[in-house]
Amino acid sequence: MMQHTRSKFDKLLNQEEGVTFVELILVCSFSLFVIVLMYQMIFMAQNGANMNTKNARMTSDTGTVLDIMDRYLSQNTELSTTGPYEFTVRMPAKNGNTSYPVTFSASEDGRLIMTRTMNGTTEELILSKNNANQKANQGLFTAFIDASGAEMPPNASIDFAQVRAAKVTVIAKNPTAKTGEDEFLRSSRIIYFRNR
Repeated sequence: MMQHTRSKFDKLLNQEEGVTFVELILVCSFSLFVIVLMYQMIFMAQNGANMNTKNARMTSDTGTVLDIMDRYLSQNTELSTTGPYEFTVRMPAKNGNTSYPVTFSASEDGRLIMTRTMNGTTEELILSKNNANQKANQGLFTAFIDASGAEMPPNASIDFAQVRAAKVTVIAKNPTAKTGEDEFLRSSRIIYFRNR
């Protein structure tokens, strides 16, 4: 009896049929499906990361700059421009001191600089190293608004004493785009002057 059982066990061990062709095709198909699925997930994650980078760049190079300009333009007592890429505002004095000038200038090399002179001390702050207003041929101001709400195009004949608001546009170079519409990131805002 023992020998008969052993013989059956030996026969089972000696049957080496291997993997059939159909089984091989099924395993390869499943593996290919898993690889394609992983590739799609990685591709979607990279696209999401690129979009987050673009949004962060836009917030940094245009949104934050507009926030700072908003703070100064909304409180200015006097505004003057020396060209489409530079303007100066006069800020009201604090604690009885004299008012002070703040200048914003967008240079050709991509720097957007704020220069402030208070109490005889001049400070310079680089707001962006990726500014593209000059490359896009777009001035910092795209329109001025008078007391009646009428828009005036930005030109040299404007009486800034009549200006009550300004539409400001800040442009940055998009680091992920080569050419075309995505080449620049644009943010615009209408800023109302509270001290006028």
